[in-house]
Amino acid sequence: MKKLLNLALVALFLAAPALAVEMQTGDVKLDVHSTSWYRYEASDNTTDFNSDLADSFEWSQYRVRLSVKATYKNIETMFEVQAYDYFGDHMNSFYVGDGDAMNLYQGYMGMNGLWGGAWSFRVGRQELVFGDEWLMGDLDFYQGQAYDAFRAGWKGEKGSIAVFDAKLVEVAASPLANDQNLYGIYTTWNVMENHVLDAYGLYWRDRSDIGGPSTSSYSIPPVGARFARERGKSGFDYG
Repeated sequence: MKKLLNLALVALFLAAPALAVEMQTGDVKLDVHSTSWYRYEASDNTTDFNSDLADSFEWSQYRVRLSVKATYKNIETMFEVQAYDYFGDHMNSFYVGDGDAMNLYQGYMGMNGLWGGAWSFRVGRQELVFGDEWLMGDLDFYQGQAYDAFRAGWKGEKGSIAVFDAKLVEVAASPLANDQNLYGIYTTWNVMENHVLDAYGLYWRDRSDIGGPSTSSYSIPPVGARFARERGKSGFDYG
């Protein structure tokens, strides 16, 4: 049968309930949070429409996360590790595996409630999630996505503004040469009941000399906008 089959989550999707523990001593608040999921996926006719060719695949994957967040007044620090892999790739045995599945996913510090309570900043490895995550998201369906970045923001009753500078690649030892950076500004405004208008600008600067000139710049795209209805009591949204 000549058809393309891409079966994701056909057999198993286990989302373990999140485990959260909250503790507070004086002005220090400590939050410990863990999540895990395990998923089976299968794909047939992956590269063509010919069922006679052997191009079917199936695999099982998992993601386990453990985070610790400490808050002292308006100062917060976050430390999160995760393990993401496929079953059988990294075996904890004497014979097989290199044990590199565990890594630092997030690690940052920041301050909230600055200059009248509306301003904040955060520096370190962190998720950058905006809008419906079409351009900037955390890829939580798979291994996640975090950036080594500086982020500052303002949030009011009618909207919010966020600016960031993310380091994508550090090519050379010098902190100013041959790097790749992503700069952005993302704003969200409550224009109507249950409706928001986003306006943003993204700029990717690539100064690496791999496969091209030593100085080049790209935009993805330079500016854009998004009008959307947020999910309300009806459970329906669009954008």
